[in-house]
Amino acid sequence: MIIPNKVINYNDSIINKMLVLLTELSQSNFQIKELYFSTQNSFEEIDEFFLENFILKNDKGATLKWGK
Repeated sequence: MIIPNKVINYNDSIINKMLVLLTELSQSNFQIKELYFSTQNSFEEIDEFFLENFILKNDKGATLKWGK
């Protein structure tokens, strides 16, 4: 689920789904709830969404604006 390998292809990996969040975040500031509702069709489960947010928010190179 996290990284592509022999069993998990790139399209199903969390790395590919990161692009969905980055695209949405580049267009506007979102509250976490709004971001989930605008991207929920890209994730199989809500835990994938939270994992993506955890990865992006903890990446020291990422500059995300989360709004209030």
